[in-house]
Amino acid sequence: SDQRELINLVAVVEDENPDEPKMEKWLWFGRDEIENYYPQVMTAEVPAGTEYTYGNRLRSHAVGKNQIEFIVRDLKKAKYSRRALAVTWQHDRDMGSDIGNENPPCWVVVQALVQEEKLYLTCYMRSNDMFSAWPLNAFGLRKMQKEIASALDLDMGPLTVVSCSAHIYEHDWAKAEGV
Repeated sequence: SDQRELINLVAVVEDENPDEPKMEKWLWFGRDEIENYYPQVMTAEVPAGTEYTYGNRLRSHAVGKNQIEFIVRDLKKAKYSRRALAVTWQHDRDMGSDIGNENPPCWVVVQALVQEEKLYLTCYMRSNDMFSAWPLNAFGLRKMQKEIASALDLDMGPLTVVSCSAHIYEHDWAKAEGV
């Protein structure tokens, strides 16, 4: 379908408590949908009929390593490391339809950094459906950030999301204009 797109959009989320999400009136979902989404980020489980989840790509030993555990271990060892990152992209599976994955992950890299006793989290998204997916993704990322910060006994700093292709599909234009 047609879409409206911005290139390299940066959004920063501050002061959002993932355990008590602020439910804005304009959100198309409620707290139940957030709670149902969290396991897709916070566990390696893949629901039946789903090819993968971000949690599976980031946490599954079957897929590779539990990269969230790696981030925690790396930052415990060297608090100011710049190596504390996790990657969802799997070249052998995600390089295009000729290889078989028509829906590769939108989240590509998640990186954690520590400054002034706060855990900053940055996520690079290759493709970001800003109306339907971005809010849930931001809540999920913030929940993951809290998990990492808690494991390191740190406060949370900002969550930054870089969306290479930030878009809204035509079927959501009227709803988005209403917001």
